[in-house]
Amino acid sequence: MDIEVRGGSKPFWVSEFGCYLPDGEMAFSYKQYPERLQPSWLRVPEGSQLRESRKSKSPEHPITESRSICASAAQILAFYRDCADQGNLVRVESPVVDTRLQMTQLSRTEPGFFAENEECHFSVEIFQHKEVTFWTLNHGQKLPPGFRNKREPRYLLFVKEENGRVILRNPDRDVEYWAPVGAMTDSKPAFVPGERLEREKEVPILWELMPSWMQFDLPDDIVGSAVTIPVLRRWAASVQLIEFAESAHDRLESFLNSLDEHGFDGYGIERSDRAYYLNCMTGGRHISVHIKAETVESGIITVVNTFDPPVFSLHYSAPGMRLPTPSS
Repeated sequence: MDIEVRGGSKPFWVSEFGCYLPDGEMAFSYKQYPERLQPSWLRVPEGSQLRESRKSKSPEHPITESRSICASAAQILAFYRDCADQGNLVRVESPVVDTRLQMTQLSRTEPGFFAENEECHFSVEIFQHKEVTFWTLNHGQKLPPGFRNKREPRYLLFVKEENGRVILRNPDRDVEYWAPVGAMTDSKPAFVPGERLEREKEVPILWELMPSWMQFDLPDDIVGSAVTIPVLRRWAASVQLIEFAESAHDRLESFLNSLDEHGFDGYGIERSDRAYYLNCMTGGRHISVHIKAETVESGIITVVNTFDPPVFSLHYSAPGMRLPTPSS
């Protein structure tokens, strides 16, 4: 990312990787930090499939993995309880933690637990659908007392240029940095943090125009919103559902049953090009289902059960710049 620099002879931008503290440490990036390794006590169930992983060098962001396996939720829960015991972590079943592993006052609705010791913290969130169990792991080292956050400021102020370096000031902290002249540019980058991607105005759209696998037996008159996203050369449609009779768990089960009936593979082995997986968070109160179709279409089902009543959101995305119409 590039950061805007104000107060110079003209607008400038500087690379986040090009800003340094006086001692030479990178000011905003964790790029120079060593690779974070998986703890020795954390194992992987044999036969499980890795569906998604997110690993940042920033110690503030937990390492995240989403997996699936043909086994019961009870078996996966027992496996990770044993892992936590091997690492001498203390387990907390409820209340649950959020995606940053910060404790909340919410109760658990699906299997899992949070655990920690003096050095690290860990959580596992589990959801079983038929014979397939999905789970999401989050783990990371605890931050030391003197940890310095490297969050980028909204902009930097130009102070002066000397000896091939530009001196910059962070207005939020009144701290000065330096950057090589070569890290500066007067060309506005294609994407600036805080600016929204180019997109058209949202328009109403009948949800019945979506593919059959995104219908989920919704009433024909359900109206969502659609928009084209020129920079991505895609269009997307979304709808939000709030009122329903069954529990959030049962409603989600009905959506997954529908995907199964349309030939989507929850395990991700037989049909990797037509599959889905779950990201489970916050004790089962926030779950997202990621759907991939062989035609480069995609969908996301999100349930947020931290409110009363729970909220379901459906999101569909496809390549192209033309929204569908009843006659198309």
